[in-house]
Amino acid sequence: MDEKTVPIMDRPTPERIQQYYLRPEILKHMFSICHNKEIAPRFDASFYGKRPSSAPFIGDLEYMVKQKATSFHGSVELWKNPMALSSELKKIELDSLRSGWDFILDIDCDEGFEYARVTAMLLVSALESFGIKNISAKFSGSRGIHVAVSHNSFPEKINGVPISRMYPELPRNMVGLLRSVIKRRLTEKFIEIDASVASLLKEEGIDELNPYNIIDVEENWGVRHLFRLPYSFNEKTWLVSKPIAKDKISEFKYSDAQYDKVKGDIGFLETWEEDEASTLVLETMDWADEQEAIKEKLQKNKKSAYDGKRFEGPLAKIEDTYFPPCVVNMLNGVLDGRKRAIFVLINFFMTCGWNLKEIEEELLEWNKRNPDPIKTVYISTQLNYAFQRENPIMPPNCQNKGYYSDMKVCVPNAFCPKILNPATYAIKKAGVYDKGKKGKKKIGKKKVTEKKVKKD
Repeated sequence: MDEKTVPIMDRPTPERIQQYYLRPEILKHMFSICHNKEIAPRFDASFYGKRPSSAPFIGDLEYMVKQKATSFHGSVELWKNPMALSSELKKIELDSLRSGWDFILDIDCDEGFEYARVTAMLLVSALESFGIKNISAKFSGSRGIHVAVSHNSFPEKINGVPISRMYPELPRNMVGLLRSVIKRRLTEKFIEIDASVASLLKEEGIDELNPYNIIDVEENWGVRHLFRLPYSFNEKTWLVSKPIAKDKISEFKYSDAQYDKVKGDIGFLETWEEDEASTLVLETMDWADEQEAIKEKLQKNKKSAYDGKRFEGPLAKIEDTYFPPCVVNMLNGVLDGRKRAIFVLINFFMTCGWNLKEIEEELLEWNKRNPDPIKTVYISTQLNYAFQRENPIMPPNCQNKGYYSDMKVCVPNAFCPKILNPATYAIKKAGVYDKGKKGKKKIGKKKVTEKKVKKD
């Protein structure tokens, strides 16, 4: 079997899939990490079961299998009661419900599996250098490898704060530290695999090569993030997400993951030693403080690119008094659809005459109100992209199903049926309009007040 290209196997019959999952050793290893986790089965390779769902008993997994589940996915987080989860819960409620989290490094590469393999091996070595012995690994079933450390390996509290409440910030920073630790060696390994890959690692204006241009070690986890359970099928390839001993990663072959060859002789996240990850946690917190100090210093020495810049749109600035209900609700924070919200808000503000410095400040404050704040670098990137446009674009229309209704921020008032777009709502409410091609502006009789959107 060609090891450079991920093979696509024939889909097994429903009977064979069921027979595979019901093998005692397979079922045992899958169930071993289901305790206190949200478990999301995918049925008939096409749709996921209703969330939340859990499997407190091995019979629950058996039932899902008999209902034609083709793959199984579990939450990174552990919960006191998985069935109490809801998309309506606020961050403080989720924090109180969370009892811990497993540390799972998700490695993926489009350029070839060999790059994922060497990345996994270097991450294992890095974790060992922090004193962690119990490290799990498994093939993703497609192009990558998962490297993981059990929640049982982490201290219960750090400086009196439960570690369960440090999600997702702490594991994100742990990934950041590990990425920095292996970066130089990873670059060398990639060039050893194929010297021509160096051209893909180059970044304009920077001498240092960046291996993360072609390899992804996921670090932007969100709340209720899922990963494929060990021994689960991957419906893209019909290979199995097979666990691999950490010292056998170099020997893994795609053929090892064919369901009819999988032995079910090794577990995933089933071994640990109490507090063995303490050093990694403490080193990460120091590293994160250093990164923040560097960031603050750069910000002080560099004037914001948005200072004083007002977008040359046709409108005077419209204050939040005239914002439509969907935008007001969005500004109060969203649990799902944060990236869509950023796209909407940037275009809404620009169309409504806000300058880019004002937009930046508003979005950073908005991000703090989100139950799960997004990385500020993403906001900066989107603002930079918007800053390069010559003209503003309207936010999506109200009837666009992928936005306001889907994000659960659409609560129409009596004025909403008269308009087609949130920006149009604000423009008409404020009485602001473009007069002629010369761009003259007029403000209606309504007084623009200084009232602010209610903040948490």
